Amino acid sequence: MKFQMKKRPLLSNLKSRKVKETEFLGETRFLLYTETRFLRENGFLYLIFLPFCLLLGCAAQGPAQIVPPQIVTSTSQDVTKPRLLGVNYLYSISRQPQESGLLSQPMGLALDVNDNVYVADAGNHCIQVLNADGDIIMVLGRLGWRPGEFDNPVDVEVNFIRGEFLYVADAGNDRIQACSLINRIFGVVAGKKSGESIERNVQSEIQLDAPGGIATDGNSNIYIADTGNHRFLKLNPQGKLLLAKGTFGWTREQFSKPTDLVVDSNSNIYVVDTGNNRVQKFDFSGNLITIWGKKGDQPGQFNEPRYITVDRWDNIYVVDHGNCRIQVFDLNGEFLTQFSFPTLNSPMGIVIGRDDKIYVTDVSAGDVKVFQSVYR
Repeated sequence: MKFQMKKRPLLSNLKSRKVKETEFLGETRFLLYTETRFLRENGFLYLIFLPFCLLLGCAAQGPAQIVPPQIVTSTSQDVTKPRLLGVNYLYSISRQPQESGLLSQPMGLALDVNDNVYVADAGNHCIQVLNADGDIIMVLGRLGWRPGEFDNPVDVEVNFIRGEFLYVADAGNDRIQACSLINRIFGVVAGKKSGESIERNVQSEIQLDAPGGIATDGNSNIYIADTGNHRFLKLNPQGKLLLAKGTFGWTREQFSKPTDLVVDSNSNIYVVDTGNNRVQKFDFSGNLITIWGKKGDQPGQFNEPRYITVDRWDNIYVVDHGNCRIQVFDLNGEFLTQFSFPTLNSPMGIVIGRDDKIYVTDVSAGDVKVFQSVYR
């Protein structure tokens, strides 16, 4: 759910179906994780609503309350879709203040197939890669404008369909950078022409303004929340523009500072329309399907929504930043449930990995908090 600042970062996130796809002998495979023994042994917590929210404008709302979970039902013919019962807090991934590599305003995040966590560390102008113990595996980038350097990176995406590629929303430099995780050579996919594109050595002609969220799909198409231009874009893997949608406004198919987007298993696109406190859903061609949300603190309402992701059942998770909670919806935008915890002070980026673990960046705590979804 995406963090940093010299100028206040535009937040976004990430989060298409990560750790769900890989390539094997030239053939795309989809990985499904169905192990549930761990969940049964550890039990679960019912979802907690209205905790004490401490920082970044989240005022205390009173004692945390236990809210009985709502039943999650499928709108399709898939009768195997389980019910989401609750979410259990597991642990946090962070560095101690005396150690090098302390996260400073962590924003969007992504996972690789080994569950290593890639964090857009806006405050340190880099991408930090951590394992589950919080140990630094590698650090990519530093403050600057050259390829491989960043200014307020706010989101990150990892795609393994056509190779091991990393994409970064380099908001302060008004561009999207990409690199192969094998050779770690960066190029510009879209935005300012400070470097060549990662493929075909063709410089991008697409101009961006403080891009926020970035996502990819099963065909390695690239989706960008072009925050400052109040639109979203769809590019092919070579950076050719396939779709541009949106202008500034508050009516249907218009946006006010969209900060993140995600793509579901049917190639539908969900865009977080932050300034309008809503989510807009489009099909793969850019045709509007539905809109939900408005400003407020009730279920299905938002206060500065920031990041978004989707799980393997096509449930949609929206980080409701101003209300210090995560809300969950079905693919039609129907409210399913919500959760928050006293330890989650300022949620931002979000991604869901194997075994239905939920990773959320906490910008005020400077860490990544890990939760466990519990299904029946």
